[in-house]
Amino acid sequence: MERFAVVLIPVLVSVVVTVTACTSATPRSPSTQLDTPSPSLVQAAAPGDTASNTPETSTTPEILSPETPEKQPPPSDPTAGQSPGLATSPSGPLTYPWGNVNTFFGWSIIGKDKIPYVQELDMKWASLQPHVFWFEIEHEKGRYDWAELDEEVAWLQQLDVDITFVYSSFGNIYDEGVRQQIREELLDLLGQPGIGTLQDAWISWNRDMDGPARYGMMPDPFDEDDPMMKGLLAFIRALVERYDGDGVDDWDGLRYPVRVHHVVEEWPGPAMDARTYLGLLSELSPVIKEADPNAKVMIPGLYMPNWGRAFAYLDGYIDDPDAGIVRGVKYTWAQLNGMPSITFAKKAYETILDLGRDYFDLVDIHLYTEKETFYEGEIEYVLGKMRELGYEKPIWCVEGGGPFRNPENSPNDAQGDSAFGTTNEKEVAEYVVKFHAMSAALGLERQHWGIGGQNQQGYWGGPWNIMGLLEKGTERKRPAYYSYWIMREKLRDFTVGNVADLSVASIRIFQFSTPRGIVYVAWDADGTDQVGTVDLSGVLGHRDVKVAPIVTQLNTNNGPIVPEASTHSSANVPLSITPVFID
Repeated sequence: MERFAVVLIPVLVSVVVTVTACTSATPRSPSTQLDTPSPSLVQAAAPGDTASNTPETSTTPEILSPETPEKQPPPSDPTAGQSPGLATSPSGPLTYPWGNVNTFFGWSIIGKDKIPYVQELDMKWASLQPHVFWFEIEHEKGRYDWAELDEEVAWLQQLDVDITFVYSSFGNIYDEGVRQQIREELLDLLGQPGIGTLQDAWISWNRDMDGPARYGMMPDPFDEDDPMMKGLLAFIRALVERYDGDGVDDWDGLRYPVRVHHVVEEWPGPAMDARTYLGLLSELSPVIKEADPNAKVMIPGLYMPNWGRAFAYLDGYIDDPDAGIVRGVKYTWAQLNGMPSITFAKKAYETILDLGRDYFDLVDIHLYTEKETFYEGEIEYVLGKMRELGYEKPIWCVEGGGPFRNPENSPNDAQGDSAFGTTNEKEVAEYVVKFHAMSAALGLERQHWGIGGQNQQGYWGGPWNIMGLLEKGTERKRPAYYSYWIMREKLRDFTVGNVADLSVASIRIFQFSTPRGIVYVAWDADGTDQVGTVDLSGVLGHRDVKVAPIVTQLNTNNGPIVPEASTHSSANVPLSITPVFID
């Protein structure tokens, strides 16, 4: 899938304002103009000025120690010595532990080598794992080999995380000669840049090699006599029954039910139009729900850099004209609206939201976003379209990260388009916190960020090399990793769906309710790295507050540089473009 990025234009002047609480915590509409508060006559905080800057004394958690981080020991296999087990009937149904638990913080795909990091960051949701490939499970008609999927489910559930079955390949074939040809193509793909697992190879085989069409491996959802479609439905029914935890025909190694079923990962998808997708969805969803009435079906994530951003811009949810940039060319709204490739794709996606509404429970969105000014509009477009169609359903960000631009050390990578500038580890750390805050305020139930990064050129190059919390190969923890950890601790168990956007003008401030009290995330969207003071007493009340920075730099030993938290009057809160936590 072709992808392109746009530039983040730096703002060089910091604005110092007095912020008064908004009368409503309703998220801002892209077309709503906020009243600009009267500026207060205050000065930028001078270096060394401690008149209202009292450092806090506290014990530094081990993860934030400035010492050289030790390399993580190889993780132990949580399933070592265990047999995957056979499908049996346990004594009773299993409990689904994630119904009333905050599972906002999640990742996409990991191998067992990333287990220590998932545990350290205390992530609670695997957004893209496991992928399910019918071809790999039913080698002979009617005989299912669940061993590999059982193993993956087992070690993921040992981490006490909710997991997601992802269906991105729907065909199968039983002729052993043809199967061998397909396997050889998959093996040839393995080891190529960005393709390190069989799962990666399958995705590339579908997307880049048009494998299903070449081998006639696409079931026809409109032909009730199509044998491949019948086989697919039988397979899906058997799979759901095996992992639904209802006490009937369950796998005996299951710890809790698997309830989330993601029917196609991303939209637009390879070799599939809206009609075909709706046909598959309308056939698969009833089978899933019949086997497990508690199951949740999710539709593909709208991919933002080359589609969703344009859709949001055309519908007025993004005001920034940079949203019209395509492959280095900045198009006007009228020009973009005249592009059939854009308008037809927009209509196709909206048709899925419309005609598919009775067959799904969750809406995915892929928030790989180039600029802070695009992010909320991209979410609001999907929210607004559902409301326009007369319904609302939860949105999960199954994939996301940013800024989606090339790193400074590879400015010419095709993925990010050098015409739009670069990003760096400091900015990625800032975006980790900003994106999570904005998503939560708009009601997203779950938010993804990638743990591992890439280290290559080509399809998975450019932005993918910088957005991950870890540096690929060295496993160096980037500033974003430590900032994620701080965010996770500060916002632990916050009430999802009850995050207030109290922003005024360029001052972004979000209120989170946690079991330990109210925590705010704040920054100056028009600011620079220079810190200025802002009067937030209208939001925070007239009191002293503690301001806790994030990590944006590492020391020479690759340990985190952690600025100390400090106490200030709410009338003189230090803010810059870098977000802080306030309580």
